[in-house]
Amino acid sequence: MCDGIQSGLFRITHMAVLLVMCYAMSFGATENTTGSEGGIIAPQTDTPRFHAQLRSANTHLLLGEPVWVTFSIQNAGIKDTTMIRSAPPGSDYLNYEIVAPGKQPRTFMPMGVLSGSGRAKRLLLLKPADSFSRADELTYEQRGILIDQPGEYVIHAVYCLPDGVPGGPFTIRSNGICIVVEAPMGDDKTVYDALVERIAKKSKIGGLWTVEAACIPEYEAILAAYPRGGYAVSIHHHLAQAYEFYAKNEKRDAKEVVALVEKAILNYRVVAETLAATPLGTQAYQLAGRSYASLNKVNSAEEMYRAAFCSPGVTSESQLDILSWIKLLEMGTFYGESGLVKPGKDVTTKVMLPLLPYARALGYKMTKDEKTGESVLIKGDYQWIIKPGEDPLLVCGTLCKNMRVELDKDGGFRVSPSVIAMLMAERYGKDMARQLSFMLTRAK
Repeated sequence: MCDGIQSGLFRITHMAVLLVMCYAMSFGATENTTGSEGGIIAPQTDTPRFHAQLRSANTHLLLGEPVWVTFSIQNAGIKDTTMIRSAPPGSDYLNYEIVAPGKQPRTFMPMGVLSGSGRAKRLLLLKPADSFSRADELTYEQRGILIDQPGEYVIHAVYCLPDGVPGGPFTIRSNGICIVVEAPMGDDKTVYDALVERIAKKSKIGGLWTVEAACIPEYEAILAAYPRGGYAVSIHHHLAQAYEFYAKNEKRDAKEVVALVEKAILNYRVVAETLAATPLGTQAYQLAGRSYASLNKVNSAEEMYRAAFCSPGVTSESQLDILSWIKLLEMGTFYGESGLVKPGKDVTTKVMLPLLPYARALGYKMTKDEKTGESVLIKGDYQWIIKPGEDPLLVCGTLCKNMRVELDKDGGFRVSPSVIAMLMAERYGKDMARQLSFMLTRAK
């Protein structure tokens, strides 16, 4: 029997084509689980204590819908400890076990856990009670589709901290979640059959979801005939990605590029506004931000990135990714790749972010000392002080220098993206600071 838990989602990387799904339930929806809460299997008595949890926003899916899960790991001990967030191929530090009725368990290592061939492990520090989360798609593997039949599937995550990493070696197995895959009925069955005939049989990967240019008229036709239903939001999401990549990967005039990117934005926003607080809505906001950035609409791009970064459905890994995309917005990278920029034009721009929503999304609280006028951001025993004075305002208690803080018209603060990078580095330690070094300058 399956019980209930709650939701979360995924990681996206620049220039990656992701196959994603419609989370048909809102973020507040419950999830089914089976088995015990995550626990530790470790030979040493002094191994740091972790709590591992697996979640999914939608545990009842139509056949063919992509399956996404969120894995989070929390430091349940009393001391700071280290964990891996990505590693070179062969490390096998995070795997998923998938069990279907009457079948042997299958083990799947998602590609998103890899840091690239020959690259070092990426580590982060977890303070007591703090956690880090990531999401993975369990729909496809190299041999084909993982979950390709109706039925009830039970999934666990297995996380291994190897020897040579502080606290290792040990293995922790998460709770299990129960995913029920149902055969589509009625109009959903008609849409499913159309996706199989028009997409799966023509696609290079053989599934219902692709961003190949040839899929655009097929998705458009299906969506026009069946604008609602179990597959509609997922079609919007993949159609948006197809428009975006088609605009980038073919030579065409500026008007056509702009028209395609605007179509992508429209579809991304349908997904984001339909599923505003869900993980899929979070991803749609982020991708809409990238599309706005490619049109050099900086303010709209920042608004979409902020909605994604501060969404209840965002994961820690996604926040790191969004932050790097904000830096690319400053650098003009997406605009520069759009084909809309005249040779020699400076594409860099200044981006200032409202401090409070980003800081709160990272777990910080803000207080104000009425006697001194100082504002203080607090998380645990860490404090970051903003002193009143001339623009830019003086800051202290920081890991890094060259931070810019301005007083906003409404009395709040606007900060350079490097400030948010600093807050993330303070939360997750020196290894995270190294990973964000392209945004940070070390204080002497």
